[in-house]
Amino acid sequence: MTTPLYNAVCLFVASGHAKVILDIIEQEGRYRIHGLFDDHQALWGQSLFGYPVLGGKSALKKSPMPLIISIGDNQIRFRLACEFKEKNFSFLTAIHPSASVSRGVTIRDGTVVMAGAVSYTHLTLPTKRIV
Repeated sequence: MTTPLYNAVCLFVASGHAKVILDIIEQEGRYRIHGLFDDHQALWGQSLFGYPVLGGKSALKKSPMPLIISIGDNQIRFRLACEFKEKNFSFLTAIHPSASVSRGVTIRDGTVVMAGAVSYTHLTLPTKRIV
């Protein structure tokens, strides 16, 4: 069965942090996970929590689906976000159902809000961040 593109998401990097984000996306239930991409060729054809690692950046460039960068290191994630943004990728936001997000909070694209996170009113969460 092919995943519909309008609600599918891809993750870039099949890492430990990706496991956490996969769990958030599954629990949130808003998107279908198409698969993961990673530049480590040894991971290609493998799976992470049952989702396929489909290739590296070159394979990802052919995907019209939105992306979540699943790297915990802020500097690396920011550098990759800039690189993907220059190539016109779109980003999705994932929010764990147990997170407390107050009214008036602005969450920008590519941000992941983890389990148990609390954000208070009139807060703006920048792009591609982990909360």
